[in-house]
Amino acid sequence: MADISQLARNSVALQAEMFRLAEHEHGLSLAVLARTRPIPYSTLKGWKDGAAMPAWALGELRLPDDVASIVLTPFSKHVGTDEPGTGGLEDLACEAAAFTSEYVEAKADGIVTPIENARLKNRARRLTPKARAVARA
Repeated sequence: MADISQLARNSVALQAEMFRLAEHEHGLSLAVLARTRPIPYSTLKGWKDGAAMPAWALGELRLPDDVASIVLTPFSKHVGTDEPGTGGLEDLACEAAAFTSEYVEAKADGIVTPIENARLKNRARRLTPKARAVARA
């Protein structure tokens, strides 16, 4: 394999997390993806197991923006969908309100536990693409 940067290695390592979130949060297992996308199961399995995934795969996988963005985290980049009907102010407001409510509840006793912090980060991950889409509209 060609010599790649540490950022690139970190990105490849995050592919497994991307596939895990796709399955656990959206029901998109490797088997489902192989049936509904033009990518063979063996290729998907290879990417999940650490083979470097090409950039075009993020488009073909058609994962939710927050899930696809996981692999770009080391580069401080994100996936954003430009399709009509995405990025509505109402969706953003609902997600922001849910984040705020969860944050206030976590801070109620004066300390945010590591479990609460992880939950808040997960909520923020879902909020970020919605905010970006509204900003682009």
